[in-house]
Amino acid sequence: MAVVQAARRTLTGLAPFATVVLVSLVVLFAPLSATPSTLPPGTDKVIHMALFAALAWTGRRAGLPVVGLAIGLVTYAVGSEVLQGALPIGRSPDAVDAVVDTVGIAVGLIAARWSVAQPRGRRHVCATEAPEQLAPRASFQRNGHAGPMPDLSGAGAPMHHDAVTDDAPALRTVR
Repeated sequence: MAVVQAARRTLTGLAPFATVVLVSLVVLFAPLSATPSTLPPGTDKVIHMALFAALAWTGRRAGLPVVGLAIGLVTYAVGSEVLQGALPIGRSPDAVDAVVDTVGIAVGLIAARWSVAQPRGRRHVCATEAPEQLAPRASFQRNGHAGPMPDLSGAGAPMHHDAVTDDAPALRTVR
């Protein structure tokens, strides 16, 4: 578990995002003479999609807002293609690359949402949807003495709480 927590800390923050931005600058703006020419057809598209997916994923992990990140990355995708044609690096713009970049952005944003949406082991269970998953709070401790949980609702019914929440447990009267 400690390894997983260390990996999560390593993969969050601005450092991974900044690293992927630097890699993207090298990949997208390297002169044609510096790029391998023996790659199979279509590899360029896979690299573009993976690069922009990584930008989107690390950007979200760094806490950047979704809309701003998406707009910025789409602008970067289109702008990089325009610059590839305008700079004297021997590369030409390709509209398909910009489309593939946009697909990569969507994949990265979806992956980021999926990877941080529900941390493992923490899930909200509503008492009305899954009452069998609720654990009754059978006793409590007061002044060192255990005893039955008092009825604080005034209704005379035993008190239960939602299974697990990210906030303080919400008490419910179960009849």
